[in-house]
Amino acid sequence: ILGGGIAALTAAYELSRTEEFRKKYSVDLYQMGWRLGGKLASGRNQDQNDRNEEHGLHIWFGFYENAFAVLRDCYDELLRLEPDFHFARWSDAFKKHSYTPVGQQIDGRYSYWDVNWPENADEPGTGGISLTPWGYITEFINLIRIIIESFFDQNDDSPDGEDLPDWIVHSLGRALEKSPSATVESVSLKRGKGVEKKSNESLLGANKAIDFLEAARRLLLRFAGTEESDGPEFGISAADEDEIEAIRWLLTTFRKYVLQKLGDYSDSNVDAHHIRNAMDVGIAFVLGIINPKYGILEDWDLNRIDYLDFRQWLIENGGDQKIVNEWSVMRAYYDTPFAYQGGDTDRPSWAAGSAARALIRICTQYKGAVLYQVQSGMGEALIAPIYRVLKERGVRFHFFRKVKHLELNESKTAIKSIRLDIQAETKSGDPYDPVFKADNLLCWPSEPLWDQLKDGATLKQNKVNFESHWNSWPAVGSETLHSGQNFDSVILGISLGAFKVLNEEGSLASELIASSSRFRTMTEKLDLIPTFGIQLWMKKSNAELGWKPEEPELCEPCHCRPASPGGAEPVDVWADMTQVLKVEGWPQKDPPRSLHYFCGPFNTDLYRRPSDRSATPAEGYEAVYRIASDWFGSYAYSMWQNALNGKDSLDWNELYGPDSSQGPERLKDQFLRANIDPTETVVGSFADSIQYRMGAASGFDNLYLAGAWTKNGMNVTCVEGAVMSGMAASRAISGFPETIVGEDFMQANNPGSMPRHSSMLGHGQISVQPPGVFTNARCYAFGIDVDPEAITARAQTFLGSTTDGSVRVRAVGSTAVVTYMNVEKLTTPAQSVGWIPDREWAIWTLLAVSVNGEPERIYWWMPYLIIDNLMGQVAGYEGWGFLKNLGTLNLPMEAGDPALFTASTTLFRTLNPNTKGEYAELCRVYKDGNLGWLESAIESVADLGKWILGIFEKGTLKDDIELIRLFWNTITEQQVPVLNLKQFRDSVDPELACYQALTLCPLQVNQFHRAGFVPGDFRLRLNPVESHQIKSDLGLKDFDVPVTFATYIEMDFQTTPGSILWKG
Repeated sequence: ILGGGIAALTAAYELSRTEEFRKKYSVDLYQMGWRLGGKLASGRNQDQNDRNEEHGLHIWFGFYENAFAVLRDCYDELLRLEPDFHFARWSDAFKKHSYTPVGQQIDGRYSYWDVNWPENADEPGTGGISLTPWGYITEFINLIRIIIESFFDQNDDSPDGEDLPDWIVHSLGRALEKSPSATVESVSLKRGKGVEKKSNESLLGANKAIDFLEAARRLLLRFAGTEESDGPEFGISAADEDEIEAIRWLLTTFRKYVLQKLGDYSDSNVDAHHIRNAMDVGIAFVLGIINPKYGILEDWDLNRIDYLDFRQWLIENGGDQKIVNEWSVMRAYYDTPFAYQGGDTDRPSWAAGSAARALIRICTQYKGAVLYQVQSGMGEALIAPIYRVLKERGVRFHFFRKVKHLELNESKTAIKSIRLDIQAETKSGDPYDPVFKADNLLCWPSEPLWDQLKDGATLKQNKVNFESHWNSWPAVGSETLHSGQNFDSVILGISLGAFKVLNEEGSLASELIASSSRFRTMTEKLDLIPTFGIQLWMKKSNAELGWKPEEPELCEPCHCRPASPGGAEPVDVWADMTQVLKVEGWPQKDPPRSLHYFCGPFNTDLYRRPSDRSATPAEGYEAVYRIASDWFGSYAYSMWQNALNGKDSLDWNELYGPDSSQGPERLKDQFLRANIDPTETVVGSFADSIQYRMGAASGFDNLYLAGAWTKNGMNVTCVEGAVMSGMAASRAISGFPETIVGEDFMQANNPGSMPRHSSMLGHGQISVQPPGVFTNARCYAFGIDVDPEAITARAQTFLGSTTDGSVRVRAVGSTAVVTYMNVEKLTTPAQSVGWIPDREWAIWTLLAVSVNGEPERIYWWMPYLIIDNLMGQVAGYEGWGFLKNLGTLNLPMEAGDPALFTASTTLFRTLNPNTKGEYAELCRVYKDGNLGWLESAIESVADLGKWILGIFEKGTLKDDIELIRLFWNTITEQQVPVLNLKQFRDSVDPELACYQALTLCPLQVNQFHRAGFVPGDFRLRLNPVESHQIKSDLGLKDFDVPVTFATYIEMDFQTTPGSILWKG
């Protein structure tokens, strides 16, 4: 196992869980530096009263079912090994927390809006997820109803609505007949006051806005199920569609009247302001889930909307743009996973499916409490207990080992060796002992235990940081691990930042990136977010500093200690962590009275610096210092009214520390951390990026992936996702654990469920694994005039009709391109196969494609193709869905060759059972005389694209010209997107497709050689056969038509694994 974060540790935990596994698997874990934990690492500063210093603020959500399961099991085992451990049980180490005030800005001033979550009697980590997806939607509506009824009950001012339309009454009546006793009493969370029950009859005659919400809830209850029935799992019937539309009408109408009424209060009532915004966002959320445009109800797959940003999706479903973009609670939600591109708070992005899934789980699936706060350093409460248990089980830990290179075998299918730097060695030659005991806790130091290391005094004097990417201290040696000798399987549990290419230095996984286009695409498409952490030890308690919650009795279990997102950017997350002071080593006389953790996104590109830029950590620290001094100098008033020096600024003397420093310089006696090391950055879950994540399977035979950056069921940075990925890596090797709670929650494709393709390599294989690499290709391209309406009709019938209206296609422009291509060498680097020559013929058309109502984008589509080899035919169809006929091609390659291009295949003159197929010419392009000399008149792909762009713009609508220009921008980047319908006929019912998807295959130009024009006047002639109705499909005027232009291009290119636009 490479890496020591929680994903890697979880994999080790699962692989050593049973005695049988411990006999079967020998587990070694390699970790750079002196401690484990990754982003959960913490350390005691032994020069600063053993104060705890964290990577950042970590608070667990109550739905972290897998993380708590590992924690509980670990503590059961730990307490047998360490009976005097500081925490007697897991719930002493992680305590419930339900007070989460949210930052808000009113009239340009920041403050906090109190939020208290109800607790329940459940315990996390006990397994299972309650309710069905319909049940969660109903819970959302019920929550909205409770909040609204509570507010208007207090103000005795329920808003009016309008009479229900007859079709709504009919749908509602039909649903109520199926569950005539469905009357449910709702209770206010704050007041505990009963709310009037609504009978079925009163609902049918409803004209109050609040009744519309109850009517929608009743309709949803039928889908959610009763004690007798669980309701429909997937899909809805035609009758159900009427009821779904009724729900949409009821919710939309409710929102209209209630928002109007709340608007009357919101200017003078802060609660009304937030309730109005919550109604707007909450209703948009539910409308988005049931909107048929996205097809979520068909299979409860929220991945369908990951191409959208969460805010964009809410706005598409009626959310007020100003509320969605500016409401502090929405900002607080984005703050939680640092959902800002590059750490820039002006560029928020969170994939809608990932964000919606997390929101449902946070709000409806928590057990006990919505949050749990750690009572010591995270390294002491979680990481050290796991380390102690794993060590007892026989897992071997190798500290001070930094991975430098992963080498593949000759066939590029598996890890052959792993090269590591040895950063330091112990004096004794024994394994490094990384922890020390304090107050019956196993503690990690904030720097190595120097006395164990060779030259430890020198290393300490030079302040060597073995965890830093910019550590310039030379390694003391190297070590190479060999497959079959030192390992059979490898788990890559290092953070993505460690092997993503960030600069000219390359990557420790350079061979993997070069050999696997999917692995390469993952590293390219997933982006990093640097962050910072701030810890302040204060002379006074939070209350003495001036924190005053509005209703302190409601947060008594948390002692009014806020865990608060949504503060002023960029220091937007704050938690009072005073409980940690109890385990630190402060003097009894005059200790600090409170401890506060802050964190936020860090807008910097320092993490991209090469490793020889040794001043980078100091620059990062100074930048965080400036952020902290500016922020506390401007926004301390929002928290601590009694600790100000002037109107807004913090009185710096309130910071605990030596009196020798003054003003903001006192911050330097606190703990400031710039998380700019590539391994310390967060991997974003940005819109249109989730599909590039990989699960445990890496595509290499003996390599498995683990980390919050993988496809893991959460797909957002969090402890739960990391733990789930570690479990999945273990399962990929051992088959255990069979079940990972929540990994398939509201997603059709279980991250661990896609089986590996069974290889026939060496056993008559006729297909190869992408990418396909084409070397020394010459492609001739001939333009012909076509009828876009004819192409639209054919494309919509073939591509669009199967999608039930989800995909709309139309032809753009009145030109099609016919190509003849000769390739000297076709091969794949993904498998050790060999190479073959290749010839291909195709007709290319431009289509404007809209998926789920999104703006149109332009792609190439090839309705007809012929190829002269079986390997390319099968690989093209299996991989992307290319409809390639097997045939032969003739084309001139020398100036003196006749100017005749032909493509032949099996044809049927008529589509009749009595027609015998024949092998004959389908298409020829010709002119009198020889080919002639080919001049290099075009200098680049971009120049060729500009020239063809001019051709396509002629006679094209103005709006389409803009689309085409956007499309050609991708061509200038030397990438050509091609659309296909990939489908396989069902074995049982051959009229059905067992798999069907619209795929994009990127054709990537690796090397442009030359291009130019082919001289002469060419014509194109088609064979008039019914098996290939090209004339009517393209709307040609005749079977023999003039060619409008003739060009050629010589290049090297490849076809890489693509993406899925739509899946049936």
